[in-house]
Amino acid sequence: MKRISLSLATILLLAACSTEQTARYRLTFDVTDVSDQQALTTASMDVIDRRLAHLGVQMTGKDTQVQNNETVLVVRLPNQEAADALTAELVQPFDLSIMSETGPNETVDLTIEGRGNFTKTDITQEDFTWVAARKDPKNGRGEVRLQLTEEGRTKIQALFKKMQGKSIGIFVRGRLVSLLTVQSDEVPNDLIIRDVPNADIATIFADDMNVGLHVTFTPVP
Repeated sequence: MKRISLSLATILLLAACSTEQTARYRLTFDVTDVSDQQALTTASMDVIDRRLAHLGVQMTGKDTQVQNNETVLVVRLPNQEAADALTAELVQPFDLSIMSETGPNETVDLTIEGRGNFTKTDITQEDFTWVAARKDPKNGRGEVRLQLTEEGRTKIQALFKKMQGKSIGIFVRGRLVSLLTVQSDEVPNDLIIRDVPNADIATIFADDMNVGLHVTFTPVP
């Protein structure tokens, strides 16, 4: 009887182990600086950790492989369903846009309950170069700095002149992440999101943004 129990336990263990799946993702960067690529590789794995936590999935292992100037992230998951769900999350197109508070005779492109109506502008993810986070030394809260391209600054300047006293929204994947009131037509070099609850949240947001801006995930066999 003991032998039979041991055999059954072994069979069950092997069956459980056989469901484990390994997902591999090749990272393609649109930046050439090696240190930026290394930072983005680390941030990409952190993004995967957070996506899996959101999905309620516990990974069983992970690794980073670099060969012939290619970076591949290896993620071991409990089953194929988890692998498919993670892949679906990672290959979604990244979208960042600036929308303005809708004015008279303007088309309403999006309505946010409690926030009002918004209209699209021509400012998108193509107008940003990097996102940096820090702890504000004045109040200990988080701060996020969205760095603009030269063309992005020109577009923002035109928008600020038009929107004095009104609001503009920063949208990521269609969701409002920050609402800013334009108080002057003087445009800063960067867009700054202040009063983030803490520096850790600001860092998580910056990592997610930079990965979205600069990294493409391609599933590989």
